[in-house]
Amino acid sequence: AASDAILSFNENGARVPLFCISSVGEDPHCFRHVAAHLGPDQPLFALGGPDGGSERLQDIEETARRACQAIRRIRPRGPYLLGGYCFGGIVAFESARQLVSMGEEVPLVALFDVPAPGYRRFLRRFGRRARSRGPAPHVLKPVAVPLVHFMSRDGSIDTRIQRLLADPRLGWRDLCEKPVQIVRVGGSHATLLDEPHAAQIAAGLEALLREANGRSVVLADTML
Repeated sequence: AASDAILSFNENGARVPLFCISSVGEDPHCFRHVAAHLGPDQPLFALGGPDGGSERLQDIEETARRACQAIRRIRPRGPYLLGGYCFGGIVAFESARQLVSMGEEVPLVALFDVPAPGYRRFLRRFGRRARSRGPAPHVLKPVAVPLVHFMSRDGSIDTRIQRLLADPRLGWRDLCEKPVQIVRVGGSHATLLDEPHAAQIAAGLEALLREANGRSVVLADTML
């Protein structure tokens, strides 16, 4: 489950940490290359993805609740910077909504090749839940957080779904109350976080993280 395995990278860095959630059954080590390129001053905590039982969409809220608990054990107060790969991105987005509902600030959510839930064609192709006739997909509640979506170019999920649904933001524009920024990255869905594509992701994240950290410093000064 998302709260059971947490790896830390660059943990002595001075910046606000980035918390990333991996996909279903995915080793949180998948973020190690991105963390290395972000450099020693940017902490990154990688949470293990949901297990098979938590992959059902109606369990997203509970999975996100456990992720929030794990994140707050490491950082009791915000602001929070979140990210997620594949299904982990859906959990990260719901975690952001829950943190905002608690009065916390979430200056950034970074998605890595993540179609929004509710796309039945996506679920039939990629989700175990779709291989059975279960309840309708969970529909996430909208939230106003800055969202950046790193999409793979080569044979990626977004290419297939865009042909079917003509939505370059893969449904996130209906859930995010702020503009959705799209960054195209080389490689496929399976290799997105590997070298050399991790360097491209880190370069795209750097300016966004710097801006989010800058806003966080202002917020912290205001609270003093």
